[in-house]
Amino acid sequence: MTFVYILQSEADLRRYYVGMSGDPARRLEEHNSGKSIHTNNN
Repeated sequence: MTFVYILQSEADLRRYYVGMSGDPARRLEEHNSGKSIHTNNN
């Protein structure tokens, strides 16, 4: 099963990131650990 998710930026509450994943818990961990270039702090 594929899930669609929306992440809201903590730094700028007007910014959102939309994605999809078969494993949303793993994908959230990737986002939070900086492994995603779209949501890391660089």
